Amino acid sequence: MADPALAWKPLGTLKGPKGDTPTVAAATTATAGVVKRAEDITPLADNASLADVIAKVNELLTKGDAAGFLA
Repeated sequence: MADPALAWKPLGTLKGPKGDTPTVAAATTATAGVVKRAEDITPLADNASLADVIAKVNELLTKGDAAGFLA
């Protein structure tokens, strides 16, 4: 039987067994551009075909907005 002290609370509470809340580190200047590029393409990726996503990435690459996006 699993130790209840090691079990996480039900999903949705976002708290671990010690009450700690997972956090996301703030973007640094080194990652801010990558995060921005990911935000640009995420809505498209959620609702588009693969061909649409590839076309959008190619568009960003030709404009220079996606430099390092695929790196």
